[in-house]
Amino acid sequence: MMTCTFFVTDMSGKMQAHGTNPKLVGKDLISLKDADGKFFVKSYIELVKSKGSGWVDYKWINPSNSAIQTKSTYVEKVDDLIVGCGIYK
Repeated sequence: MMTCTFFVTDMSGKMQAHGTNPKLVGKDLISLKDADGKFFVKSYIELVKSKGSGWVDYKWINPSNSAIQTKSTYVEKVDDLIVGCGIYK
């Protein structure tokens, strides 16, 4: 079964809402890196600035099995916010 976690950040990378982890709300995530050192929050901000929406892939710990897995997140710019949903592959 695939699950999707919805989230909202502002254009500077600050979490505004998170569907499964409310402790992230208010946190600045712009410098967050994945397991390979990829700045994935910066990547999706650049993506929505240039194209308005799209997919970003990165490696993250899957909370259901504690394994590092590839995660695909779809992001879309809505006004001055970024709405996204990520799934593990």
